[in-house]
Amino acid sequence: MKKIFQNETVEKIGYFISIGLSVFFLSRIVLDFVNDQPFSWRNVIWSIFFLFNTLSFRKKHLNKKLRID
Repeated sequence: MKKIFQNETVEKIGYFISIGLSVFFLSRIVLDFVNDQPFSWRNVIWSIFFLFNTLSFRKKHLNKKLRID
């Protein structure tokens, strides 16, 4: 199971899913502001989680690239 999650293709799929969910939750926050409704803190927490997940993936990917070069 560990080999499956270390596969580069699976990591890229997770990366794009993370970006998509981050955009989804950020757009829900923006829509709450546009509609003058109080925004949900749950959306904020989820968007921060997926944003950090995306950033950590990029950092790991860049570190791999620097080790190869």
